Amino acid sequence: MPNATISKSDISKNVTDCSNRTAMYNFDPRQMIQRELNESGHSNINLTDLGWPDEVDDAIHALEIASNAMFVLYCIGIAFAGLALISALASIFFSGRLSAFVNIVIDMIAFLAVGIASALATAIAVKAAHIINDKGERVGISAQKGDKFMILTWVATAALLVASLVWCFDCVVGRRNKNRNRKGSFGQKY
Repeated sequence: MPNATISKSDISKNVTDCSNRTAMYNFDPRQMIQRELNESGHSNINLTDLGWPDEVDDAIHALEIASNAMFVLYCIGIAFAGLALISALASIFFSGRLSAFVNIVIDMIAFLAVGIASALATAIAVKAAHIINDKGERVGISAQKGDKFMILTWVATAALLVASLVWCFDCVVGRRNKNRNRKGSFGQKY
């Protein structure tokens, strides 16, 4: 935002680097902005001087808790999705309603974990972008939610739901046993 000391043409976006992709990592914009101020020769200015809103800090803390929960749920969902794949392959050899029921349980746990994690991810992305755009506008900070990630996480959730429904159908209807309707030499079924 231009003001009395900076013209609009002198304002530009600066992306210095991206954060590491590590488990349970929480982005701290306060630390990053202060580091950029220090590196640009403005170490005598801090975020309080810029009017950094306390609401952003409160929102960042809430988002850290939600993102940690989201990470744990994604791990649970991925583990159960892998287990569901192994269980589905095993059910090729062990047909029957019990096999289908085991697959339903495993797939539903994976679906619930990934579904809740997807809902948290969506809420985090939407809420964080809104708060940062609303409160950060005064200091020239903006945010966008990751649409590609949102599509990916909801497609994974839908795929797990479809897998659960397929196993429900298999459990209710059952598989046709080819040997069940075979007739013997005297016309008797056995």
